[in-house]
Amino acid sequence: MIFSNEVRLTARRYPMQERMAFDDTGQRINRLVQHYLVKLGVEAKGGDVLFRDPMDGRYWEFICPEPGPHGDTLPELVCLTPTAAEQKYGRIAGAGRG
Repeated sequence: MIFSNEVRLTARRYPMQERMAFDDTGQRINRLVQHYLVKLGVEAKGGDVLFRDPMDGRYWEFICPEPGPHGDTLPELVCLTPTAAEQKYGRIAGAGRG
């Protein structure tokens, strides 16, 4: 579940023995995209993914905007307005309404 006051979830990594692990937010993002949010489609350029929250209908974009400490990327979930979702994802966003 995503709370109504949340608009951005950003993962971080921390060292765990000899590897890096996601913080609680990173683990939560993974659970949300795998088990809760409804996947609507992938951006035409590839990479970013549009989801819809089945409870409140808000659009969420899964992105990996900045390289992490080891060259990997740190995932984020960002809430998009319907207008922003349609501008970036086109008809994918429009099909996800309702």
